[in-house]
Amino acid sequence: KLKNVFRRIASQLSDYDFSKVDEDVLKGVYQELIDIETKHKLGEYYTPDWLAEKIVEELPLKKNSMILDPACGSGSFLRASISKIKNDFPEITLEEILSQVVGIDIHPLSVQIAKTTVLLATADRLRKLKRPINIQVFLANTLIIPADKANLFENKFDVIINKEKYELTRSLLDSNDPSFYDNAISFCENLAQMDANRNEMNELQFGESLRNNFKNNRIDKDIVDGLHRIYLALKSAIEKKQDSIWSFILQNSYKPFFLEEKFDFVVGNPPWLPYRDMNNESYQNQLLELAKKYSLVPKYSSITHLELAAIFLSHCSFTFLKKYGHIAFVLPRGFLSADHHENTRNGSAQGFRLTNIWDLKDVSPLFRITSCVMFAKKNIISTKQTKADLIYKDGELKGYVISGNLPAHHVNFAEAEVYLEFRKVKWYYSQLGERTSFSTQKVEYISGNNYYINEFKQGATIVPRNFYFIELTQPEPEDFKDRILHVQTDQEIKKDAKEPWKEIELKMSINSQFLFRTALSKNVLPFTLINPTLVHLPLEIDENQHPVLLHWREIRKKGFIESSKWFQSVEDNWDKRKTEKSKEMTYLDRLEYQRGITEQNIYKKYLVLYTASAKDANATIVERKKIDLPFIIESATYWYATNDKDEAYYLVAYINSNYANEAIKDFQASGLFGERHVHKKILELPLPQFNSSNPTHQKIAEISKTCINKVDKFISQMANSDKIHGIKLGNARLAIRELLKEELKQIDLLLKKLFN
Repeated sequence: KLKNVFRRIASQLSDYDFSKVDEDVLKGVYQELIDIETKHKLGEYYTPDWLAEKIVEELPLKKNSMILDPACGSGSFLRASISKIKNDFPEITLEEILSQVVGIDIHPLSVQIAKTTVLLATADRLRKLKRPINIQVFLANTLIIPADKANLFENKFDVIINKEKYELTRSLLDSNDPSFYDNAISFCENLAQMDANRNEMNELQFGESLRNNFKNNRIDKDIVDGLHRIYLALKSAIEKKQDSIWSFILQNSYKPFFLEEKFDFVVGNPPWLPYRDMNNESYQNQLLELAKKYSLVPKYSSITHLELAAIFLSHCSFTFLKKYGHIAFVLPRGFLSADHHENTRNGSAQGFRLTNIWDLKDVSPLFRITSCVMFAKKNIISTKQTKADLIYKDGELKGYVISGNLPAHHVNFAEAEVYLEFRKVKWYYSQLGERTSFSTQKVEYISGNNYYINEFKQGATIVPRNFYFIELTQPEPEDFKDRILHVQTDQEIKKDAKEPWKEIELKMSINSQFLFRTALSKNVLPFTLINPTLVHLPLEIDENQHPVLLHWREIRKKGFIESSKWFQSVEDNWDKRKTEKSKEMTYLDRLEYQRGITEQNIYKKYLVLYTASAKDANATIVERKKIDLPFIIESATYWYATNDKDEAYYLVAYINSNYANEAIKDFQASGLFGERHVHKKILELPLPQFNSSNPTHQKIAEISKTCINKVDKFISQMANSDKIHGIKLGNARLAIRELLKEELKQIDLLLKKLFN
């Protein structure tokens, strides 16, 4: 039955001339076959043909250049490289092309499709072949080189077969015959199959047979010993019927070991995956060691934010490039400004020296995250170099800001070129306090410290939000004092929930004693707070006005049965679904992460609150006595508590100012809709502590008070102000800034005077 099916497929395929294919036709097939969750786990963002072609075109390839894509996906960069080699050197043979273009990927389907892409890219030469060819696309983890007993690329290394560790000598990989390792593993497998459930060969017998089979190779005692161990391990696996993949894994997973310093060019689009999204603790530990080795551990940011792509950039430069080799990677645009990529920007990351940057922020459609391209040369940092030597000098880095609206995502460069503008720029290493960025304009550095930078704190990580953010399923009462209320998980919050929490929805009665208000980004507009959100939290405010977390058993002991049932359900759901990296945390530990709950200041009258993420920082004053429930700050905002209302006015004026927000633009991470992360960058300008006797400070506070009064009136007249979110939220913030245009100008002038 299948013969007829395959005949019909072959007949249909024969209508096409694949030798004329000029694009990665399998990219679309691949993206359909890989599910979204797997793409996220692998950090995959597929490169359109036009970008792969343009990047490869920039590389000074020679006829004998060796090229590696260390995360090749469907093979776009392999195809683009082959195309350039064929165009520049038409006399080159297929065997030469295939010996020079190499790919690695961790996903089996990627490897198969990339191999097919290579075949299609060389279809015009395939018919002239007289013998089989070897396509060098390997299934392996580019970052994981076998661990040595001494240090990297020396002496002995470990391999794992069926959870057992075996030691091999490095000389096995250093043979002058690159195929020796593969053939030796196949030799071991063949003998293991022949001897399954029979007496094993001893090392002497095995060594004699090995040397007779590989007469042209120098085989010492260490090689015999190591391969004999592999033979025994494969024999054991076969006898236990666990033999199906181990020889394949041995032949592929250790390929990166053979490729050390073999390449003139490394090019590609490495995984855009943060360290925090690695659910495998052992792999996280391996990556942390690599981050330390290559000086990538961030100073001003948590290691959890560091992206796999940064490790790829250093590791691939350090490990695979020849002495004067070049590397070009498509990367998240966060490399230009994010704190966790500071070491890449300041030159202290090991393995490379940047030479060129392309900014792709204004190209559409492209990726779901804004992106850039970084070009670099191999560079091993000398121990004599100082930090000043490492930092990029003004004008040292050149590149493009590329912009344009393309007719489709996947087009080749000939089609895309007419829609794109390439503006030549110089990149400057700019500083704002302790923060840095690459920017296309020289930013004048303002010296001095901001008094408040260590005074503001981020709120508590009230997550998973399905557990705590609630809405009433009954009419709202006159007050919330000592009531039993019927509630459920907030449905808007549930819509935004992620796995493994997405399906969780709680619905039952609670005690109002555990009800609080909080604010997410959507609740904070310039100079005002709207619709603070209800949260149900396992905590009480003690007699000293400090928040204290309570286990559900303590809550039950105090007689609050309804809330204790709710938090018992929270604990059950947390323990059932928490990830490996949270396995040691209770639900209370998660709430109290970095003392986010218990360090909150409940007893001071005023909170200055600003958004952690948005194009501009949005700040407001929360006056505790005007809120109907105790207010707990969530991690979507940063806070400072004070009893001085004028100080609060002064601070919200500064944080909302155009002056401060424009100053941080080059230092913010950006998304598809513009800059999006504020965090403490807004506090890098040297703002002095509020001084009531300083007339400039007082004038700023007075204008701020006027702004608050005008905005309160504006919001009170706005229809459906309780439904402001999404686009409406952005429009409301813009409308407020327009309303306060004159006041904001006055504040900017006073701030300039203050800083100068």
